[in-house]
Amino acid sequence: MDNNLIINKMSIEEDKDVLFNKINELIDIVNLKTNGIYSTLEFDTGKVLFADPSVSSVNDKPVLTRNIFCKCVNIGGLKNAGTSQEPHGIDVNANLIFIDVYGCATNPGVMGIKLPYASATLINNVEIWADATDVYVKTAKNMLAYTTCYAFLEYIKI
Repeated sequence: MDNNLIINKMSIEEDKDVLFNKINELIDIVNLKTNGIYSTLEFDTGKVLFADPSVSSVNDKPVLTRNIFCKCVNIGGLKNAGTSQEPHGIDVNANLIFIDVYGCATNPGVMGIKLPYASATLINNVEIWADATDVYVKTAKNMLAYTTCYAFLEYIKI
């Protein structure tokens, strides 16, 4: 048998191991990225929440993490000391847990504010929350100049 052939086979096996490891590294990097899509349809963010310690397995498979889903809701403009309300269309039941409810309101050409908005001056505060059917944004003063508002609802399904 030709010794060069044995050396080449050994090199191919080593190269396969290196390639396998590099592919696994790439898979880990892709799986850890956050999805850059903000949609009015439910989407998987690419983020995960720690495993529920009370659930060790589902269908005999260990539960390691739980996927976080998101849905964007167009609220429209903010109110003059009132509450804006829009249906979110999420099937809220005993198997859904909200992780985060947040948003942003824009006064075009002037500024944007993150929601909820907290201020030392109470009248400037803006609240945001969701229930089983709708998402709400409540203002305590005239904020009609904020003509665009988006709410983001992040949740897990158990």
